[in-house]
Amino acid sequence: MKTILITGGSRGLGSCIKVFFIKKGYKVIAPNREELDLSDPNSIILYVDKLKNKRIDVLINNAGVNNINPLSNVNLSEVLNIFNINTFSPLILTKEIIKKYFIPNNGGQIINICTFWLSQTKEHRTTYGMSKAALDYLTKSIAIEFGSKNILCNSISPGFIDTDLTRKNNDKESLNKIIDKIPLKRLADTKDITSLIYFLVKENKYINGENIYIDGGISKSF
Repeated sequence: MKTILITGGSRGLGSCIKVFFIKKGYKVIAPNREELDLSDPNSIILYVDKLKNKRIDVLINNAGVNNINPLSNVNLSEVLNIFNINTFSPLILTKEIIKKYFIPNNGGQIINICTFWLSQTKEHRTTYGMSKAALDYLTKSIAIEFGSKNILCNSISPGFIDTDLTRKNNDKESLNKIIDKIPLKRLADTKDITSLIYFLVKENKYINGENIYIDGGISKSF
C-alpha cells in the first residue's frame, strides 16, 4: 500500500483527507507544526532528511492560509507570509521529495490543493489568489519537467466546502446566497473532495499537469 505525506493534516480538509486514507489502509504521514514549520525553508529540508528511512509515494500539498484583506491594507509582511505557506513551502518540499524519494523510487505523485478562485475573483482576495495561481503554475512546471521520470503532478481546486470554518465565516444569509450560485445547489461535502483525491492516488496513470475544478459548477456561473 502507498505511503502518503500530507501537509496541513491537523484540521479542516487536511484532517478529513488524512482520516479517509488511514481508513482505506494507507500509511499517512501528517507532520504537525512542531515537526514541520512550513514558514522556514531549513525546517522543510531537515524534516525531509529525517524521513530518509521511509518510502513516500504521494505528496499532498494541502496546507494553506487565506487572509481576506483590502489590497490598500496589504503589507509586505502579510504577502510574504501567505506566499511562504501557499507557494514557497510546496515548492521546496516538492523539490526535496522528488530529489530524495520519487526519482530514486522511479516515480511518485504530487497533488496540490488550489482553489476555484483561480478562475474567478472577488475583492480582498488578491494575495491569496496570487499565491494559489503560482502554485498551479508549479503544478504544470513539474508535470513537464519530471513526467519522463514517471512523476505525476496535478492540482485540484475546490469550491465552497461544508466545514465549520465556512459556516463560521458566513452567516446563514450569506451561505444561502452562495448555495444559490452553485448549479448543484449545495456546498461540497469533504467526501466529494477526498473521493477525487482517492481516484488520483489509486487509479490515475495519465492525467498530468491538470487543474481539476471540484466546485459544483460555481466557477462557470459565479
